[in-house]
Amino acid sequence: MPEKDKSYNNISDEELMRFSSAGDNEAFSELYERYSKKLYFFFLRMLFNDEEKSKDFVQNVFIRIIEKSESFDNTKSFKTWVFTIAANLCKNEYRHQEIKEKQEKSSNSNISVNTEESIINNIDIDSFNNQLIIEINKLDDEHKSIFTLKFQQNLSLAEISEIVDCPLGTVKSRLFYTLKNMAKKLTVYNPNIK
Repeated sequence: MPEKDKSYNNISDEELMRFSSAGDNEAFSELYERYSKKLYFFFLRMLFNDEEKSKDFVQNVFIRIIEKSESFDNTKSFKTWVFTIAANLCKNEYRHQEIKEKQEKSSNSNISVNTEESIINNIDIDSFNNQLIIEINKLDDEHKSIFTLKFQQNLSLAEISEIVDCPLGTVKSRLFYTLKNMAKKLTVYNPNIK
């Protein structure tokens, strides 16, 4: 374990997890500092911007880290392991909630526009972001998870493949499909596309 005065900033996530498993509370606190915000924003996107539920899910991840610390293989990536836990929590939530109802509600909240010209002249970043969130919420959980892990968490395709437990080729094709459909649905935001 590092000396009490030593900083944890330069210690790898995997080493911090090893120290935390041995009862080092400061190592656990450092892991919490590194990952709590990232996990919060992941859950916020995956759980339809439900802030309270997202906060609860972050706490659940860290509880699982404590309870299942022996199942972590420190020769593997901690980041991949923690996002696998997060993705599995989302999958369980989808099974227990009526997610389809929420998706239908979001899909009905379209931006009203009169003409393409007025859209192009009045578009701002807020309306684009709002429409993007609506389109992301319409995605099924597999595509939404891959999209969020790639573009919000900036994970590699290999890491995403491990997290969602499917072949790299499947991750690539799901991401390609999602981007292609998003581009079609958001074409109005790019006046250069005819």
